[in-house]
Amino acid sequence: MRNIILIGLLFISTNSFANSRGQVIDNISRLSSRIQLKVLDSQASVQELRIIQNNLKSILDKLDNRPDNRCLDFALQVYESSYSGTFALKKAKEACERISDVGIVKFVYEIYSQSYSEVFALERAIDKVQGHDYFGKSDELMFIYSAYEQDYSSSFAIDRALEKVELLDSDSMNCLEVTYKTLSRSYSPKFAMDRSVESCR
Repeated sequence: MRNIILIGLLFISTNSFANSRGQVIDNISRLSSRIQLKVLDSQASVQELRIIQNNLKSILDKLDNRPDNRCLDFALQVYESSYSGTFALKKAKEACERISDVGIVKFVYEIYSQSYSEVFALERAIDKVQGHDYFGKSDELMFIYSAYEQDYSSSFAIDRALEKVELLDSDSMNCLEVTYKTLSRSYSPKFAMDRSVESCR
């Protein structure tokens, strides 16, 4: 009887995982169809459309398991500041295997590089971002950081911003902007942003 119960639980667990993956794939497919329709009537600027285009290309490359050349160009430039060509290329390739969102890592790196060496800043940025849910949240991260940097050092501000942005969905920018604009009239930037993130979760 116990074995039957265990087998049943295993089946339910496996089936739930399969349904979860299938649901995610179905959601991605639906979003893709909506993008095709929305882009035709979009009032977004050319610059905004280019950002969207680059993000979609990164997503497609990830689905195809293709290397991101933007990542390699960026990482190689950093490692060449300290290493010879062949070793720098090796390190850059290894770094890019750990990077899922180049824009996020580059932004975090630029802040850390104000306090640390280029190579250490990049590796610290990758360590901070890897394994966390930051993909597609670059606008939210920049906005949250802009508030925290008014009250904290740049390194502490980006660490705190990373903690907060992970709590949000990737389409939280409008909510953040409206909520923060209202709360910042009464509170300090850091407190207004803390409250805004909680409100937009």
